[in-house]
This record gives sequence, structure tokens and C-alpha cells, in this order.
Amino acid sequence: MAKSKKVIEIEKRGPLNPLKKKKLKSFLRKKAKLLGEFNQLSVFIESDNAITGNIENAKASIAIAIQKNILTRKTKCELKVKVGKFESGARKEIVIPFTFNNINQILDFLRVFGLVEGCPRYYHRTDYKLDNYIISIKESGLLADHFEIETSVENTDDIASEEKKMKLWLKKQKLSVYTQESYKKLILKIFRDNPPVDFEKIDLNVVN
Repeated sequence: MAKSKKVIEIEKRGPLNPLKKKKLKSFLRKKAKLLGEFNQLSVFIESDNAITGNIENAKASIAIAIQKNILTRKTKCELKVKVGKFESGARKEIVIPFTFNNINQILDFLRVFGLVEGCPRYYHRTDYKLDNYIISIKESGLLADHFEIETSVENTDDIASEEKKMKLWLKKQKLSVYTQESYKKLILKIFRDNPPVDFEKIDLNVVN
């Protein structure tokens, strides 16, 4: 298994109506580098304990992300742990890559800690790189079409300046973002409408 990487992720998300999505796609095709087009399954690990908290008052978020590159047909798998409230725009993140062949070992590892259920979320995403930003357009998921823009820093002292730069870029592109409150409300509704299921009931091959 590859070595894990720990960073502080700075991320903003915002809604995309058809016109804004068309304009953003056009801009990124001209100005940014296409990183890939993917089918993605994210399994958010549902729990309610002293370490992770619960979905409404999360202390840490755990998820399995499985990405299938539509062009290369390659699959990328990661176990992600983010520390802090899920609606926060800046959280410490630990990423542990693994191969799809080892996914049952990952699930068995989680079961040791009493984590036996997950909330599967499928969507189509297209990723671009622009300067030090990764910008994703996410479609066909339970959350309405939206964008995500992210970067990362290693020191907490750099968070404020990076967030300021990101906000200025979003303003220039006339893109609005979800507030922490509005994003949390949307996600909680999705969790309530689509409750967690046992790992064994999740179709992990849906990205294919």
C-alpha cells in the first residue's frame, strides 16, 4: 500500500445552472489543462461515535473514492480522512491510495473499528488544472450539478491568504459558492433521503 499524504485542503463549491455550466466548461477548455473525465463512486462511511461524531456534527469524515477514467479506462482508489466539520472549506486531509483488488481489505480494516455502513454517491466529473487549482465539474449526482475548486497547503498560516486568492478568482468568474449552512442543509437532506447501507449491499462496480 502506498504511503499516505497529509495536507490541509482548501475547497469551495457552488451551484451550476445550465448557462453557468456551459460558460465554465468553455473557459476551462480554453484556459486549463484537462486532467480527465471520470465516473466516480464515493462511499461516505456513516458512523456515530466519539471519534468521528455524527453526520450533523462531524469531527472527522471517512470516505472511499473509486474513479474510473473514461478515456484511459484506468481505475484510481483512495481512502480519504478529513478532520473537521464536513461543510468547512479548510480541513486537514489524509489520503491513502490503494488498488481496486485490495478494496475488500480496506473494508475489513474499517469493520475492525465498527464502521460497517456507507452512503454510496455516484456522479460524473471532469477535472481541470489551472495554475495551482484543481477545478471539477460534477454532474448526474444526487446533489445538483456543481463545481468544486480546491488547492492545498501544508501550514495553517497559509490558509487565509489562499482562501482570499480563491475568492477573488471566483468573483472574477462570476461564480457563487454555497455557504457552509446551505451546503450542510443540502447534504443532510441527501443523507436523510438516502440512508447508509451495509458495505455488502453497495455495488462497487457501478463506475464501470
